[in-house]
Amino acid sequence: MESNELKLQEILKARGITDEQLKEVQEQDIPAAAESFQRIMDIYYLLKVTADMESAYWYNRVWWENDGDLLEVRRAKAVAASLAHSTPTILPYEKLVMNKTKHLRGAFPFPWVCASFFNSLAESLMEEAEAPAENEADSVSVVGAGGGNVTESYGEVISIAKKFGMRKEDIPVLVKVSKYWDGISVEDISTKYAKTLPGFEQFQNIMDSVLVMFDSFAIPQGREVMNYYMPLQYGFDGILELCDEKIAETMGEAGGDGVLGMSRGYYYAAMKEIVKGLSQWCENYARKAEDLASREPDEAYKKNYLEIAQVMHNIAHKRPSTFREALQMTLCLHLGVVNEDPQSGQSIGRLGQVLQPFYEKDIADGTTIEEEVVELLELYRIKITCIECFASAGVSGGVLSGNTFNNLSLGGQNYDGLSAVTPLEYLIIEAGMRAQTPQPTLSILYDEKLPEDFLMKAAACTKLGMDYPAWMNNQVGMNFMLRQYGPEGMDLYDARAWCLGGRLESAPGCFLPLEYNGKVTMIPGGASPTCGTGIHFTGLPKVLELVLTNGVDKRTGKQVFPPHNKKLETFDELLDQWKEYLDISNRIVNKVNNIQMDVWRKYNMPAVNSLP
Repeated sequence: MESNELKLQEILKARGITDEQLKEVQEQDIPAAAESFQRIMDIYYLLKVTADMESAYWYNRVWWENDGDLLEVRRAKAVAASLAHSTPTILPYEKLVMNKTKHLRGAFPFPWVCASFFNSLAESLMEEAEAPAENEADSVSVVGAGGGNVTESYGEVISIAKKFGMRKEDIPVLVKVSKYWDGISVEDISTKYAKTLPGFEQFQNIMDSVLVMFDSFAIPQGREVMNYYMPLQYGFDGILELCDEKIAETMGEAGGDGVLGMSRGYYYAAMKEIVKGLSQWCENYARKAEDLASREPDEAYKKNYLEIAQVMHNIAHKRPSTFREALQMTLCLHLGVVNEDPQSGQSIGRLGQVLQPFYEKDIADGTTIEEEVVELLELYRIKITCIECFASAGVSGGVLSGNTFNNLSLGGQNYDGLSAVTPLEYLIIEAGMRAQTPQPTLSILYDEKLPEDFLMKAAACTKLGMDYPAWMNNQVGMNFMLRQYGPEGMDLYDARAWCLGGRLESAPGCFLPLEYNGKVTMIPGGASPTCGTGIHFTGLPKVLELVLTNGVDKRTGKQVFPPHNKKLETFDELLDQWKEYLDISNRIVNKVNNIQMDVWRKYNMPAVNSLP
């Protein structure tokens, strides 16, 4: 018998599982997804990825209307306006509503982050000519023609970044809005100061060779974990009241901090603006649902519209009172964050633990049943799958390949160090097995304390071949948190709240007390900005190629690295030179990307994602 098989039998025996029991194990058939899921997915498969200018127009308009205001308040007002003026659309079969834009598969440009692409293409866009690539990464990126991508212009639709289709009527708006940001976008300001670095030419050569795939400003937000605590605990109206209290307490008082103390009052003023925008966004959907209900002859659809209206009216003001309301609230916040800036890897966090109190009460009260919860979770998967990242072809096609990596983590340990698995997490996996969509991707925070049946269910899901759930070592993650953040005060309790921020980035978290149904539950949530700063996607094989070509990029003919002029007669020589070139790249790319992220956080500080 093979040693691996012997080892497996030893492990199973230690867990009290015999050979006879294994023979009795049979995987059950996976039920079909709900009809509502199937009908919306049928529509999804027919749709093209559509970009429009509604959100960008309102952001730009309100930003300049508030010229001279404090940056954090001005930013919050602009983001709030883009949300509050987004046209609501609702399909007859939806039970969860809200999208990035008025389109189910919608996106929009962010010229305040990167405008040079659109400004340089203004003439070609207006004349419907084929536009040159934004950079070398774009030029070598091949975007597949399927999956709803608009890779070529046709009829009244213009292809942008080889992926997004924009109607011709929106092109003049895109050109005009982008012009406002010429020379002052995050890209332009950060490049201005990066050029003062010795070695900036080296950086340019590295980027032109596509050794590093993209700049940090391309997708500055993401690779972090959402924190839904404040809206779930207080509701939007409650947060507004808290902000007023805090403004009265902190405005004009430095609190002993002469550097940042005065900013506390401005922060609460900014949070009032963004909360009002989120509330109005929800209210707009409630009114849309009421309007549709008033004109709907089908009684079943009418009833669904009225239920949507009630949910959206409630969460526009109050804290959620049911699981459906809580799930809808978290979706609203998630979409709000991904509408702030270009993003990828905006992780959902440990949603099954955050929403467990609401699920538990509804099941106990008979308000809902498991199948209804699974249906909502299936529909949630569609909503997250519909999130598109409007970025250059090198990012959206070359790096993301249409995936925005909204990671949902399961398992791990709770505040007390016990298994954090909840009954709701079983249903999240079940929904992922029935509703086989790319998003949200799932990750198991594997810990030996996790229940055996939960691990088996997760393994059965992995066997389906959909690339989820991934499996992470929880103990390694916790230890990493303590090493990285221990000097800043992180203790073991909050180290247990970590999870995946993006695809594989380890993100810190914290526990906060959610008061609901007469109980206090310590729920985990994100506790840091993006974990994806620094160096992005360095092609290690490309470094080897440049070693073999004496530092010359054969595609562009540019001398990317200083010539080493070595014969490379041994592997050790080859490896040493590879390390030397990699070190040169890392040092200059890290500096430039640090400038990019610092400029971004000063001018485009997160608004929705600053609520915690």
